[in-house]
Formats: sequence, structure tokens, C-alpha cells
Amino acid sequence: MTADEDRKKALGPSQVTMEDTELYKLLVEATEESMKKSLSVIDSLSRQDINLKSKKNGNTYLHILVQSFSDLFVNTKSVTPVVPTIYRLVIRGIDVNMRNSAGNTCLHLACVRPHCEHLWEHLIRIGVDPSMPNNHNCTVIHNFEGRLCYQVKDQLEAGTGIWYAVEREDYAVVEQYLKAWVRGNVRRNNKSMRELCDGTGNTRVKHLLQKYEWINELVCSALACDHEAVIKIAKDHTVHVNTVDESYVVPKPLLVAVEELGEVAEATVKALRELGADNDSEYQLKLKEYEEGFEKSEFYLHIRECTRQSLTSALKLLQDEKVNLRLKSTQADTDGWTYLHLIADQYFQTEDLVCKRIMVRCVYKLALLGININAKDNAGITCLLKSFKLEDQTLARHFITIGVDPALASPDGTCVCVESYLHKGRLSIGNMCKRKDIPGIWVAG
Repeated sequence: MTADEDRKKALGPSQVTMEDTELYKLLVEATEESMKKSLSVIDSLSRQDINLKSKKNGNTYLHILVQSFSDLFVNTKSVTPVVPTIYRLVIRGIDVNMRNSAGNTCLHLACVRPHCEHLWEHLIRIGVDPSMPNNHNCTVIHNFEGRLCYQVKDQLEAGTGIWYAVEREDYAVVEQYLKAWVRGNVRRNNKSMRELCDGTGNTRVKHLLQKYEWINELVCSALACDHEAVIKIAKDHTVHVNTVDESYVVPKPLLVAVEELGEVAEATVKALRELGADNDSEYQLKLKEYEEGFEKSEFYLHIRECTRQSLTSALKLLQDEKVNLRLKSTQADTDGWTYLHLIADQYFQTEDLVCKRIMVRCVYKLALLGININAKDNAGITCLLKSFKLEDQTLARHFITIGVDPALASPDGTCVCVESYLHKGRLSIGNMCKRKDIPGIWVAG
């Protein structure tokens, strides 16, 4: 009998507080070792225990995990230690769409906590509904292609996510999410997605949910590092163990995703291999091509040459839609750069005004073609921050005009703002930003 079970027997379930439980203490400790220990503790809990909420603020264990992640990430620089814990909570029955006393889901918290952008794809994948409003009418906009989440206010009609797609009977978007391993066997306000389909009478979407149900349950169990559950699902259901997450530019095989979790996943990796999974040598080749693709692309080479002729050629590539907007740099000194970061860097290396004007035209064309204008590089810097020069704010203002959010701060809290005194109206660097002071198209207030 565990310490938690002893305490419950003595106090009665209604008197047990979350803050006294062993699992709470392990999650708050937020170390690699405490996350490993949490897996066995989660397995010992009943569904009722898993769904225990804090009497102070209504937080669930998923909320606590998100709150603790910032400290863990600072120490480990990795999301992998918490991944098995997230999915283990899910397969043991936690209500992923439970809200705390402020009406926040765990995804709301992940949109405002430092470094929690690394959790977004996992919270979306386990079935958290980004369109659920909190007590202040804040919802989350999920950008599928960019794998990004933005918290917005009073934009309830701007729904995103698989739940919203099911409600709208949008077959293509539902399938898009399911192919990204988003769990369909999940509930919201005590209602499942299938029951939602029954309400609309859409059997086509319901059959789609059924088609992917056990494939995505297999994924959940594998990422939870529960090799016994993986083996049981493969035995009881027809599943494809070489499934891939199609939301990545280079679709990622399940075995690769599990191998990334390290030592804790060894038994699961072994089980998947025995069931026929492989890490797909073709995937490794495609990944290498993608990683080298940014610096080898014609557009990159034309921008770097930075002559009137080469920049005109770069613009022509955009006009002909021959530029892969999803490519990013993987080089050490430019890791995570998009083509907007590239232009922000190259812009100040020439004095030719014509060249600068052509690069500005490229910026607008990239935006019109759908590049992720708010992407951060791996140092946490947006193209707007990259372009900021106190003495020349031309490019920064163009980035703001296309919609780059000035409130997206670097890891140290730096963002772009408007001075309210001395040179009023000029952009400056600081750690406070009021969107209302800067012209733009952000939907958040």
C-alpha cells in the first residue's frame, strides 16, 4: 500500500488534498529523476485519484506539470523528461479538458508560461480543445502548419483544433489532425467526439474517428513508455506500427519519436521493433535533405548574393511560388532561421537602397504566401527582434505591418515597444509591450 493510499484510508477520499499527494510533490520537484518516478506512481492511482483537483485553485495534475515545466526546461534544455508523464496521465484516464477555478485548461497555462511552447504539440495531441474559453473569454488559436499556439481574447468565433473541426463537420481538417496523432478517444464536458458526431448526424466523420482510434491510442501508449499497453493494443486491434506524424515537414515515424525519449523508453522501443516497427532509413535521408535544404535553396543563395539582379531573381521565385516556406536553417549560428530572419540579417549588410527595397518586397510576398511570420529561431528571436536597429527602423516597421507580433519576447523578456516619451512614436527595445500602441493585425487584446 502506497503512502497516498494510507493517507486516504485514514482521512477519506474527500479530505485528501492534491498538495499532499506523492505525485504532486514529484511533479513540483521537476527533475528528470522525479519525472521517471512519477510513472510508477501514476500507475498505482485510480481514475478518481488521477482526476484529483486542487482545492486552492482547481488545478489538475496536467496544470501542475505545465507550471513546473519552466524550471525543468531551464535545467535540462529538453522537453523529453516530461513527455512520458503527460501521456501516462492520459492513458490512465485524466480529463485533459478540465479547467481550473480561473477557467484555464492546461493549454491556456502553456501559452503564458516560459518555455512551455515545447509542450504545445503534446497538449494538442492528447486532445485538449484550444477553443475552450476561460473566465476572461480567452481561447487559444492553434496554427497547425506552424505547430504554434496563441492565446487570444474575445475571439470565440475564431475556433481551431480537432474539436472545432468535428463540430463544423470538416472532414479534411479532422483527418489532418488525426494523421498528426491527435487523440480522438477523448472527452470534453463529459461528451466524446463520437457523441458530438451523433449530435450532428455526421457518420462520415464518426467513421474517420473510428479508423484512427487505435492507431492513435497505440501512439499515446508508446509515448507514455507503457510497453505492455503497446503490445496489448497491437494484439487486440489492427494497427500500423510504422505510423508517421504527418504534421512534420518530414513525417516522423513513431519509432523515431519514441527513441527520442531516451533510456526510459528502451522497453517500448524493443516492443515496437518486435512488432515490426523501423526507424525508416528513407526518413533519415529525407531529414538530412531538409536540414541542408535552407542554405542550399536558390532563394537563400540569391538573398545572400545581394545584388539587384540576384534579389530580383529571388523575388521571381516567390512570384512563381517556387520557394519552400517551411525550410529552416539548422546551422549552429543560424539555427531555426526562416527566410524572414535571413532577410532581416542581410538587409543591413548593404547600402544599396534598391536592394533594400527589393528585399522589402520579398518580405511582403513571403507573408502573402503564408510563411510563419511569428516564427522564432532556436534562440527565441523573431524576425522583428532580429531586424531591430534604433538608427534604422524601416524594416522593423514593415515586419509590424505584415503582422509580426511585437509582444513575442526573447527568452530574456525583450520585445519591441513604442516609447511614450522622448522620440514618441519611435520603436524601442524593452520588456513591456502594449499592442494597442502599435499598428498591427493581432487578434489578442
